[in-house]
Amino acid sequence: MAPRVRTAAIALLVAVAYYVGCRVGLTLKLLSLTPSVVWPPNAILAATLLMSDPRRWVLYLLAALPAHLAALLPQGLPTAFVWAIFPVNCSEALIAALLVRRFACGGRISFDSLRSAGMFIVCVGLAAPFFSSFFAAAVVTLLRGERYEMVWRARFFSNVLSELTIVPPLMMAFAPHLAWMRRLLRRRWVEAAALWAALVAIGVIFATSNGLGGVRASVVLACVLPFTMWAALRLGQPGTSISVLIISLTAITAGMCSEGPFGGHNVIANNALSFQVGLIALTIPLMCVTALVEQQERTRLEAQQARDELAHFTRVSTISELAASLAHELNQPLSGILANARTAQRYLAAPFPDFAQLSECLADIVNDNHRASNVIRRLRELLRKGTVSPVRLDLNALVGEVVELLSSAAITRDVSIMVDSDPDLPLVKADRVQLQQVILNLVVNAMDAVSESNDNDRHVVVRTKRDDEQMVHMAVEDTGPGLKPGTETTVFEPFYTTKSDGMGMGLSIARSIVAAHGGRIWALNKPTGGARFHVAIPIAGEHS
Repeated sequence: MAPRVRTAAIALLVAVAYYVGCRVGLTLKLLSLTPSVVWPPNAILAATLLMSDPRRWVLYLLAALPAHLAALLPQGLPTAFVWAIFPVNCSEALIAALLVRRFACGGRISFDSLRSAGMFIVCVGLAAPFFSSFFAAAVVTLLRGERYEMVWRARFFSNVLSELTIVPPLMMAFAPHLAWMRRLLRRRWVEAAALWAALVAIGVIFATSNGLGGVRASVVLACVLPFTMWAALRLGQPGTSISVLIISLTAITAGMCSEGPFGGHNVIANNALSFQVGLIALTIPLMCVTALVEQQERTRLEAQQARDELAHFTRVSTISELAASLAHELNQPLSGILANARTAQRYLAAPFPDFAQLSECLADIVNDNHRASNVIRRLRELLRKGTVSPVRLDLNALVGEVVELLSSAAITRDVSIMVDSDPDLPLVKADRVQLQQVILNLVVNAMDAVSESNDNDRHVVVRTKRDDEQMVHMAVEDTGPGLKPGTETTVFEPFYTTKSDGMGMGLSIARSIVAAHGGRIWALNKPTGGARFHVAIPIAGEHS
């Protein structure tokens, strides 16, 4: 969409939204005071400015003027008052946007940390209504003769409630940097619909029931608190704000249209302040809880990303240490391909080609090609850098692939690698590359330990078996010097190493990988000498 067309479309959308907000606000207006219990237009303007370029702020504010006049002039309000109150409404949005641009990180609200949510609450939810209410109360007092302090109080709490409950959903719906919130609600739309339907039902029941004459507002808030906490923990900031907005609109609308304990304009007017304060006091802590949940989740994801980066670095480091052996492993099939290709050329150059021998040469070339491609494929898998993708895996097959990849390195180090696998081993669910990394690290460590030994018995054994109904067990044992007494647990700590050129991160990363898959890893010394490292991984479920 062209920039001018986009700007015009946004201006039109602002005008329509402002008009609808005015109509809703006028419906929720109390007879005794000019301010409404909830006044959406100011929140709509604030959300617009928070999401737009400051160079277009004036344009979007002017786009709301025709809607303002069209909504308020037919209500019989004085023309001077209608014109005078529009700059006041705009001032609240401008104060909110300017404060956010000045003090918020990056000049915008992201709702993904306690600081960001706190900045929104202070700048948009409290400061903007606080300062703009002085101007609004002055205009209403001068032009309509209402008491200044009453108007200021009613207008302040009305706009605080509006800003806290309307701005976050609007930003979630349209702000590009909050697309993650939209994805969250799309994934949980059934849950969100059920929660909001329950809140509507609670609001209607308490507002219209004639048999609840002794019910206080605190009882209503106690009933909705579990649902709002549910929204805070599961639906993010927009879900929390929408939940409180539903409570507000449902209770006020149903109360005005009924004869129940909260029914009628007089009862609503008498309890409006306590109702607003109660909802504000409910919303602010819920927004902080939601921000803490999002911050914790973001911290977890960042930590996971850091662990993945470190694991990838460790894999690359391990492969680089085996570069010479891997080059030899790859050179063998390539040399075989070259030798068979030259032999085939000689057969073809003969007066009477021996097609049987030629066919054998071509078959050997195909086999050597498969061997070379398998080496390259396994290296690419180990060096792959991507997201964790748990799938159903055959642990025996993974062990076989790693052992075959290390066969040349074992020959170079004069180490024998043997595999004792259970043929009936069930599948496990894990990330292929990560589980390969665990096996590779344990086998390479075992080879290093055996290389330090002067004994003629230089071998590494990898065993797999089924422990019980829930776990698959793998053990890697060597004939090296074994672990130092008391280090059976320490070896898995970060930066612990017995190698002069080691980083001490391999076993630590292996432990984090195994733990992330719901398993455990431990080490013991063998009675006959050497060390044995054990890994237990949960069996994959039938439908996993």
